[in-house]
Amino acid sequence: MIQDKPSKTAHRVALRRAVHQLFDHPKVFDDPVALKIVGRDAMVELEAAKGSDSTPGRYLRAFLVARSRFAEDCLGAAVSRRRRYRLGRKSVSRGLASGARRT
Repeated sequence: MIQDKPSKTAHRVALRRAVHQLFDHPKVFDDPVALKIVGRDAMVELEAAKGSDSTPGRYLRAFLVARSRFAEDCLGAAVSRRRRYRLGRKSVSRGLASGARRT
């Protein structure tokens, strides 16, 4: 990771989550933020590449989406029990669960 630059790994995960929002039915995970992260230009490219979606790519996307859904569900349950989690430097009571730690 390069300081003051977005993580390439995080961007690739956001791309796969955005593809899930656009192409997979039924959706396992509702994630409007992923579409905003990748931006309009990437969404146009994703639409154009829809037919070339490979089986390994679909499996990886399914894993990432299921992991995100599980993390969100766990965070939602903790929030309902009024626990707080730290995401990076900010303490939150709900939201994206990636990297969440109980404080």
